[in-house]
Amino acid sequence: MGFSVEGGDFGALVEVFGKEVWMNWRRGLTMVLAFSAALLSSTVWGQGATTGSLSGKVVDEKGQPIPGASVTVTSNYLQGERGTATDVNGDFVIPYLPPASDYRVKAEAEGFNKVIQSNITVNLGSTTTMQITLAPGGTEIQVTAQAPAIALKEGKVSTQITQEELNTIPVGRSYQDALLLAPQVMPSGAGGNPAVAGGNSTSNQWVVNGLNTTDPVTGTFGSNLNFNFVREMEIDTGGLSAEYSGTSGGLFNVLTKSGTNEFHGEIFGYYTNDSMSANAHSTDLAVTKPTPFHRYDYGFDVGGPILKDRFWFFVGYNPVINSVHYEGEQIATNVNPYRPDVGSQLSVPYKYDDYRRTWTWATKFNYRVNDKHNLELAIFADPARMWDSEGPYTPALYNESRMNRRYQGGYNTVLRWYATWTPKIFMETTLGYNDKSLQVQPWDTSDLAYRTVESFDYNTGLYLSRGSQSMFSMNDRTTRQAQIKVTWLVGKHEIKFGGEGEWARSITFQDYSGGQFVEVLYNLRSANPASPNIHDYYYQWYVWNQNPRTDERTRYYAGFIQDSWSVTDFFNIKAGVRYEKNEMVPGAGQTLSLDSWSPRIHMAWDWAKNGKSKFYAFFGQYYDRPPGAFTSALDPGHGSYVARYSHYGTKHDYTDLSGNLADLVEPGIAPQYTNEFIVGNSYELKPDLTFDVRYTYRDVGRILEDVGYILPNGGYGYILMNPGTSYWPSQEQSWKAALGSTYAKPPRPIRHYEGLTLTLNRRFANR
Repeated sequence: MGFSVEGGDFGALVEVFGKEVWMNWRRGLTMVLAFSAALLSSTVWGQGATTGSLSGKVVDEKGQPIPGASVTVTSNYLQGERGTATDVNGDFVIPYLPPASDYRVKAEAEGFNKVIQSNITVNLGSTTTMQITLAPGGTEIQVTAQAPAIALKEGKVSTQITQEELNTIPVGRSYQDALLLAPQVMPSGAGGNPAVAGGNSTSNQWVVNGLNTTDPVTGTFGSNLNFNFVREMEIDTGGLSAEYSGTSGGLFNVLTKSGTNEFHGEIFGYYTNDSMSANAHSTDLAVTKPTPFHRYDYGFDVGGPILKDRFWFFVGYNPVINSVHYEGEQIATNVNPYRPDVGSQLSVPYKYDDYRRTWTWATKFNYRVNDKHNLELAIFADPARMWDSEGPYTPALYNESRMNRRYQGGYNTVLRWYATWTPKIFMETTLGYNDKSLQVQPWDTSDLAYRTVESFDYNTGLYLSRGSQSMFSMNDRTTRQAQIKVTWLVGKHEIKFGGEGEWARSITFQDYSGGQFVEVLYNLRSANPASPNIHDYYYQWYVWNQNPRTDERTRYYAGFIQDSWSVTDFFNIKAGVRYEKNEMVPGAGQTLSLDSWSPRIHMAWDWAKNGKSKFYAFFGQYYDRPPGAFTSALDPGHGSYVARYSHYGTKHDYTDLSGNLADLVEPGIAPQYTNEFIVGNSYELKPDLTFDVRYTYRDVGRILEDVGYILPNGGYGYILMNPGTSYWPSQEQSWKAALGSTYAKPPRPIRHYEGLTLTLNRRFANR
C-alpha cells in the first residue's frame, strides 16, 4: 500500500484538521489516530527526539516586532542552509536541527542592518530561544554572544552529555555508564539499568536515533553502543510532555554520530588485564585478587560527504574480546545416611576459560532531498558470541555440563523523514525495526543428547552426566515500530499532535538436554558413591516440560495532542493529553487490553523578563507499559511434569503437573500509573552558567502485579490484579473460606518519592 500527497493539499488538510482539534480535542485525537494509521500502514514506532529546534523573536531597537524578517541558520552539522521568515509578531521557529554548538544565525529585513550571531548552541531534544535586535541601516553586524542558556518553552527535566564530555569524563566504555552523571539517576543493582527518581530498573525507556530499543519482554535496555559512536545523550528524569510515552523512570535518548561536509575519523584501542586492576578489600579485612582476565577493545569510525550539503555517511566498527580464566576445586560431602562412607568427601577440580566476543557497529546516512525534506537512515547492531560456564556453582563430574555457548544481541534499523510543508506546518515520521536473539546451547552440540542427572547424595548436589546444568533455549524478539508527529504554528500557539504504534513478538523454545532433567537419591547398589548409573539410586525424579515452545505478542498504540501557548513573551503554558493502549496476546489463553489517558501540564514564567530566569511547575501522569513477561503468564500449558520412581526405578509412585495454569485476570483491571509534580527555579548567573533548584514529588497511584495464592491441591496459582485498589469478591470469598481469620486483603502499595535537586550548569562554548 502506498500514498502520495502534494504540499498544498496536505497543508489544507492539516489546517482543517487543526481547527477541528482546537474545537474538540477528543474528536480531534480520534482523527489523529485515523490519519496516522493511514499514513503509517507499513511499519513501527520511534520515541525520543533526534534533533533540536531554534525559536525566537526579531525586534527593532524599541522592542517592536519586525514581521517578514528573514532568518537563516548554518552549521558544520547541517546540510545546506535552513531558513524561515518571522510572523506578524516577529516570532520564528526553525525545527529539526542536528545538535551542535557552532550555529550561525543571520537575520535581516528591509531598511535594517543585517545581524549575524555565531556560536549558538542547539541541544538534543531541546529548543534554544533567542531574541535578535535589528537597528536601522544597511550594514552587517557580527555578534558572538551566546543565546540564553535557559529555554522558557522547554518543560523536561533533562541533562545533555556531548561526545566531548564522554571522552573526557572517566566513565566506562558503554553509554549506559554515563547515565549516573545525571541528577536523580541511581544504581539499581541490575547491571546497566539504573533507577530514576524512585522508579525501578524496568521503568525506563531506552531510545537510540529515535528508535525505542527497550527490551519488549524484560523492560530493560536492549542494545549496546560504545561512546565513540555517540554524538550526544539526553537524560530525561521528569516533566515529560504528552508527546512522550509514559515512564515512571527515565527516558534515555541517544543520538549516534553523523557525517559532515568534511571527512573525520578515529582509530582507537584499549587493553586491560587483571594486573592492571586493584585488589578487592572486603569488610572483614580480607583481600581478594582479581580473577585472571584479558580485555581487548579496539575499532574505528569515519564519516564525511558523499555529496557535499546533500548526502553524508558515517560508519563505525568496534570488536571487544574478553577472556576470563577459572581454576580450582570444589569439595562435595556425601550425606547419604544409608552408606558406610557417609561423610566422605569428593574433590572436584575445575579449569576453564570464559571467552566472549562482541561486534558493535553503527552506520548512518543523511540525505537532503531539498530545502524542505530530509531523510535519515541509521543501522546499529551488537551481535555477541560467548563460550562460558554456568559455574562453578554445583560440582560436576564433567566440565561440559556447566559450559555453554551463547549467541545474543541483534540489529536495529530506523528511517526518519523530516518535512516542512509550509512555514507553519512541520512533520516528522519514523519507521523502525529491531531483531534481538538469545540462544543458549551446550558447549558441544552432541551434549544435547545427554540427559542432565544430579545426585542429592552430596550436600551441594553433584552433576553426574554431560547434560547441561541449565536448559538450552532459543529466543527471537522482533519489534516493528512507527510514529508520526505534526507541529502546527498558529499565532502564539505551537500545536503538536501525532500517533504511534509498536508490534512486538517473542518466540521461545526452551527445554532440557536429552529432553529430561533427572534427580536421584540414595545410591545403595554401587561401590562408587558418585555412580553415574541412575538405576543404582533408590529414588529417581524425572522432570520434563509440558510444552517448550511459546509465541507471545504485544501491541502498543498511542496518540497525543498538546499546545504550547506563549501567553506573553515571558509566560508559557504547555498542556496536553496522551491516550495509550497496551495489548498482550499470548499464544493461547486470554488477551489483555489496557487503556489509559494521561494529562500533562507545564507552566514557565521568566520573572526577570530578560531570558535569564525561569520559575516553572509541572504536573503529569505516566502510565507504565507492562513488560511482555506478563504475556507469557497468561499463556496456559507451559508447566512441568515431575514423575517419581522408587525401588531403583521399577515402581512408579506418582506424576505431578505444576505451573501449567495461566494467570487469572481480575475483572476491571487497570494499568499502573505514577503521578508527578515538579516545581523549580532557574537563573543564569552569568553567560553559560546557570543555577537551578528543583523539588520533585512522585506517588504511585496504582500498580499492576501478579499475586500468588494457594490452590486446593497445595499448588500455587497467580492472579493479575491491582493490589490494594480493587478486589475480586467471588475469589476473595474462596480465599477467606480456606484461610479463615488468617486471611488479609492485599494492602495498597505505597511508593512516595521526594527529591530536592540543586544543579550548577556550565555550558561550554565549543564542542
